[in-house]
Amino acid sequence: MPDSAEAKDGRALLDIIRTEKVTMMQATLYTWRMMLEAGWDTSTPIKVICGGETLPKELAEKITQRAASLWNVYGPTETTVWSTVKQIKADDGMITIGRPIDNTSIYILDKYLNPLAPGTAGEIYIGGDGVAKGYFKSVIADSRKIYS
Repeated sequence: MPDSAEAKDGRALLDIIRTEKVTMMQATLYTWRMMLEAGWDTSTPIKVICGGETLPKELAEKITQRAASLWNVYGPTETTVWSTVKQIKADDGMITIGRPIDNTSIYILDKYLNPLAPGTAGEIYIGGDGVAKGYFKSVIADSRKIYS
């Protein structure tokens, strides 16, 4: 595990990944960009898990060229760290948040709480075991618009 100084240094993170033969790492977009700017230019046998922000296509393309696999994860504060997951491939036309993890339900609803057809923009509502106790027996809305 990197210390706080190493976690802020892209070159140090790359060295740790290579030296310790790290095979999986979860980080924010900022960390992955920092590693790219520090010279991450070779293929690395690492499973990249990316979350915390919307994953831009340009960053996904760079990561998929260098990592064994790239996984996009999504989950608002009111749920567990992850509510959805999707493996991102180099040839994906659109980056999405994927499908719900086990014991999680995802609904895309309109302003009247009616389900929307696939491909229609709406509000995301999340239910299941990962919902925080303060939200028991209710659904949560994330203010971001996404596609179902």
